[in-house]
Amino acid sequence: LEHPGGGPAAARNAGVAATDAATILLLGDDTAPADPGLLQAHLELHEARPEDSYGVLGRITWDTRAPVTPLMRWLENGGPQFAYGDIAAGAVDPTKYLYSSHVSLKRGIFERVGGFEPRFPDAAIEDTDLGTRLADAGLELDYHPELLVLHDHPIALDQSLSRAIRVGRSAALYNELRPERP
Repeated sequence: LEHPGGGPAAARNAGVAATDAATILLLGDDTAPADPGLLQAHLELHEARPEDSYGVLGRITWDTRAPVTPLMRWLENGGPQFAYGDIAAGAVDPTKYLYSSHVSLKRGIFERVGGFEPRFPDAAIEDTDLGTRLADAGLELDYHPELLVLHDHPIALDQSLSRAIRVGRSAALYNELRPERP
């Protein structure tokens, strides 16, 4: 499936639209399951909790086939990219922890809130926006750290700083779209 020129939010919406599955699993394009049973594990959790308001957050960690730097460890554990070091297994706040590079949701709630906002041009804050709308719709996000994907995206300081600029632009858009929830 190709979706040129629309950015990650629009591409994710196109991916969901291309399937009729009742449960969707979103993974980053630079991630890979650490275990071949990842999809089955997500499906079993959703089968046990069939209500539309249930979602599953999995963990993302760096793929160690490339060196993992102190910067990368910080980005993953409390830096501006992920905050896995701050959360424990179980219910977590979707407004803070919905990471679109490893989450599964029921299609119904995803469509009910309108999916990803396509005006977000980058992979930055578009999942915070979706998480906020999902939380308002009653999503219970259940964190399962044993569900793991490996992030194959070594990053250096200059790349992280460049990303921070894109995050800032997306945060400004988010505040414009959601002034009641800055």
